[in-house]
Amino acid sequence: VVKGVRADQTPSRLHVLVDAGTGAVVRTSDEVDTFAAPGDARRAAPATAAAPAVGPDVAANGRSIYSGQVSIDVTQSGGGYTMQDPSHGNGYTTNLNHATSGTGTVYTSSTGTFGNGSTSDPASAGVDAHYGAAETFDYYKNVQGRNGIFGNGQGVPSLTHYGNAYVNAFWDGSSMTYGDGQGNARPLVELDVAGHEMSHGVSGALTGWDETGETGGLNEGTSDIFGTMVEFYANNPVDTPDYTMGELINISGNGQPLRWMYQPSLDGSSPDCYNSGNGGLDPHYSMGPLNHWFFLAAVGSGNHGYGNSPTCDGSTVTGIGNDKAAKIWYKALASYANSSENYHQARIDSLKAAADLYGAHCTEYNTVAAAWAAVSVTGTDPVPGTCNSQPGSPSVTNPGNQTGTVGTAVSLQIHATDPGGSALTYRATGLPAGLSIGSSSGLITGTPTTAVTASVTVTATNSSNAAGSAAFTWTISGGGTPPTGCGNLPAWGATTAYVPGDQVSYNGHKWLSQWYSTGAEPGAPGSWAVWQDQGAC
Repeated sequence: VVKGVRADQTPSRLHVLVDAGTGAVVRTSDEVDTFAAPGDARRAAPATAAAPAVGPDVAANGRSIYSGQVSIDVTQSGGGYTMQDPSHGNGYTTNLNHATSGTGTVYTSSTGTFGNGSTSDPASAGVDAHYGAAETFDYYKNVQGRNGIFGNGQGVPSLTHYGNAYVNAFWDGSSMTYGDGQGNARPLVELDVAGHEMSHGVSGALTGWDETGETGGLNEGTSDIFGTMVEFYANNPVDTPDYTMGELINISGNGQPLRWMYQPSLDGSSPDCYNSGNGGLDPHYSMGPLNHWFFLAAVGSGNHGYGNSPTCDGSTVTGIGNDKAAKIWYKALASYANSSENYHQARIDSLKAAADLYGAHCTEYNTVAAAWAAVSVTGTDPVPGTCNSQPGSPSVTNPGNQTGTVGTAVSLQIHATDPGGSALTYRATGLPAGLSIGSSSGLITGTPTTAVTASVTVTATNSSNAAGSAAFTWTISGGGTPPTGCGNLPAWGATTAYVPGDQVSYNGHKWLSQWYSTGAEPGAPGSWAVWQDQGAC
């Protein structure tokens, strides 16, 4: 692993795979995911601020740069207010004051109002970032059934005012960081950018994707898709929803967005249509066919008021709407995608997801297939049959790995959908002692009685006895008793903040921290760059 800082101030944590025989570099992959390609955008080690103490959750008045006047959830302590959000996993927002290292300072207010709506007050950018983090959290929880980036209900830090005239934003595995743009005058904190960066955390946790080859393009495109869905979910009257990225930032100084989902080639570098050479492009360009596919699947081809979306094969595609298209893509990530995904595998995975959710060869399935063909990604049918003969099984959204403490009550809602709209019956196996699931509600409640790491499977069954399931772990720690691990090593804790060099035990193995993290489970697909396995103990 080679650590450093690129010429444009972006931090780098480059994984280099070298052939032991020849010394040749086989592959490189950077952990840091940015919003813009290096050529489009004009951090020393990532800075993670220590979270302030949590007080009562109150609504404050935020005056943002891009989203107008908004209500933000903050913490009240004494006579002041702190930009920390207990209602969204205690995520908090800081001002780096143009530093490229250090912790930054959490925004505070004595009046309950943050920012003045312009860049003259640094807190205005903080409001945008804080608001964006909350809207993204809510989108995933309320629409996709995912409780936070890591699925454990935890929020993450948002660090603003990074570097000097840094024209980019990035996700480093544990936090979002935002530069101030050209001349430090256009901070990259617009709502779809916040959604884009946080979505890197979600896709990383679900798939382990990096920034190389076609996988990198799918990684970046996924963040654009869900950043856009966050914008539609918020439905802010000032930053109205659309299918362009960063349109209010004026990132290039020409009054244009950075990217256009309906016709990616408008940026001059991204392809509208897939070809075998896409994997050799920067991932912020090779994402083009995925962005184009999603627009066609959701909205359709031709001009729908957002812009004209031509097809690569001359076909006409009728969209199925944002909600269905996004749920299909999320299901593809959560249930089928692998860490080395390419475009053709993504097509297969999304068709399987469409069949799970809405039935094979029904309208949604056929639209997904047509949209892929319209961007030149074709292949065999992965789910043969007819719409009537295969109505599909219930789909259960994986809530992610859970944690708890002996003696502390828990409540976890399991979300599931049935393609035929049938009522579902829920059951669960492997629940920690003291917990149970409501058979009709899917709500897991109770008070854990025993410390354990349990393998839990929840299943939803419809009236035709078709079933869907999801599996996750639930770690219950002893109430008030410090955990012990291998020898003198402490056990990993989901709420503990770790820095490089920390050692923990987890699942019978020693783990060495490689990065700053909170809630990144050792051994999980999205934590490959955070923890190094030191062997069994």
